Amino acid sequence: MKTSIKIVCVLLCFFTFAFFASCSSKHDEKIQVALLVGNEDTFRIAYRDVVRDLAQKRGVELITYAANDDTAIQTDQLKTLLNQGVRHFVILPVSTDITGQLSRLVASFDACAAFSNVAPTVAALKASRKLFYASSLESSAGNFQAKMLDSYFSQNPGKLEGKTMNVVMFYGAYSHSAQKFRLQGVMDGLKSLGYQVNVLAADSANWSRDNARQMMDIWYDRYGSKIDAVIAQNDDMALGAADALIEKGFSASTLAKELPVVGIDAIDDAVRAVNAGTLLGTVKQDGAMQARTAFELVMHFQNEKATGAFSTSDGITSMTQLTNEPPASDSAVLNQCYAVPFVPITSF
Repeated sequence: MKTSIKIVCVLLCFFTFAFFASCSSKHDEKIQVALLVGNEDTFRIAYRDVVRDLAQKRGVELITYAANDDTAIQTDQLKTLLNQGVRHFVILPVSTDITGQLSRLVASFDACAAFSNVAPTVAALKASRKLFYASSLESSAGNFQAKMLDSYFSQNPGKLEGKTMNVVMFYGAYSHSAQKFRLQGVMDGLKSLGYQVNVLAADSANWSRDNARQMMDIWYDRYGSKIDAVIAQNDDMALGAADALIEKGFSASTLAKELPVVGIDAIDDAVRAVNAGTLLGTVKQDGAMQARTAFELVMHFQNEKATGAFSTSDGITSMTQLTNEPPASDSAVLNQCYAVPFVPITSF
């Protein structure tokens, strides 16, 4: 009898210890969040730094990987992390085309991911209700550029012959959703404002300041004073174009008055250039707000009990109106889309 009592007591002690050890292990285990970026340009580095600060404040472990613009590398990074047990992801994809494959992988592990900066396809978001788009509608950035140029030429009517505008354009990567929709936004915007746009030259400078500087040097030698405006799809390229024009003899303090150059992103160097009179304007893509939106989404919705409407700390909620820009063009995934607004910054 005494032996039986001893055995029962030992077993009770064992299971009690095991229970509390398990609870302690779960309590001590840090949540892991992975940030996967296609490359590390100025914008994405700043984005990464915001996510790092958020993770530190929330007491979660942040894992970051860059894919060097290689879709195979980014896919392998995601597979590895999923197999290691990571279930929270903020993904800035290499391209829209890869998002379907990435989303299926995330969904197969019942994980949660927010795509940001590069838009996912509609099909990608349909793979799971734990997949989100946290970014800005790219066409609106191009539309702001059109309005900036219209304001400039309205104030300087002698700069154009009627409403015919000759432009050179610097595109981002052709695989990037922003390249298509920023172009659509500025061209549609100018057309709606009554302009006939002649594109003298246009090509991808792949978001690079140095590439744009070299291209602008060639284009200015070719077209010179025929160029009425320079349109760049990000600030690094706008600054590169400005560098070349200053080398051609334009003044850094008056370039914006002589030949308008517009960019997008409102990186620090570009805002300083706007204030200095070098760039006509830029459009603030609020990378910090995008990062907060994406991070908060994956932290909230990975919780199995999280349902219904969600509002971020910045007051960003899911979209309610369809647009012509996927994935917010499909009602089936509209409530998985969280749009961060663009804001224009000009020198006038």
